[in-house]
Amino acid sequence: MEYCLRPATSLLILFITGLLTACGFHLRGQMDIHSDLATLSVTGTDISYVRQLTRALTNSGFKVIPDAPYRLNVLNVSQKTNSRNQATEGYYEIGLEIKVTYQLATEDNLPLFAPVTLTAERDVSENKNLVNASSSENSIVYQELRENLLSQITRKIAAIPNDQLQLEVAKSRKMAQQKQQHKESE
Repeated sequence: MEYCLRPATSLLILFITGLLTACGFHLRGQMDIHSDLATLSVTGTDISYVRQLTRALTNSGFKVIPDAPYRLNVLNVSQKTNSRNQATEGYYEIGLEIKVTYQLATEDNLPLFAPVTLTAERDVSENKNLVNASSSENSIVYQELRENLLSQITRKIAAIPNDQLQLEVAKSRKMAQQKQQHKESE
């Protein structure tokens, strides 16, 4: 049995496709990374976050290998819960927060930029009578916050232009040489 699209149906599909592309819609995919940072390594003490960041960078088109010319150091990952108000009728508000501090460095660990701290937070209502449900919801919200920060880091790294990167590398190497010369003169 053959199936043919009617001309009206074909026109409708073309019209909707045209509208979607006109508004900037596109399917998620890899970023176009035209930078020397396209190949880097990821290190840090929070192994779970480093693994997630490595996966996010790889999915975005970065090549993550151990001996890359640039290193993304995850210096700190912290999450905390803040109490927002008193319980009323069994409900209370809490604030969930995650902070990630990272720094970009050369392969010989010369820092290129000052450490960057990103924060993601969200307020959540909890019912003190449904502790398990509240705990599960908090876990989901924390995961969403982590993914938000992963996306922010990926975009920030991809947005560094080559000329700025080369300038920072030169400044970092010059400062390292000056420190070495200062030590030797003492």
